[in-house]
Amino acid sequence: MRQQANVTYSLDDVGCYVDGSRGIYAIDRIVEIAETHGMTPPICEASDDDVHDIENESCTWAYCSYSDEIEYECDNYMNDHHGAEGAYWGRNESGDWGLWNLCECAMPGGRRRKHETWCPAFTEESNDA
Repeated sequence: MRQQANVTYSLDDVGCYVDGSRGIYAIDRIVEIAETHGMTPPICEASDDDVHDIENESCTWAYCSYSDEIEYECDNYMNDHHGAEGAYWGRNESGDWGLWNLCECAMPGGRRRKHETWCPAFTEESNDA
């Protein structure tokens, strides 16, 4: 694995880095990306249902009993060390993982929420449904 610890990102780099169609195995590539950017490898403990050698370097992170937490750890590391202003590392609404634009969207009742890559238009008509 080639280390990329000093890489900086901008809004020009926004996009999908891990296709959500990998399903539960997307975590393998997410961990690999975070590790190449300098993250210390997380500890993998196999869930009771799965029998495999977790000491083996070809460990599949999907079989860790807390793979969701490992993904959040990767997200946080990438955002803290390789984040871009106006963007975040993580999953988008379609389940793809990557660097995504943030925008603030007006919501009913004057609330605002952060939303990735696009801002849906809110109209009074859509509120009537």
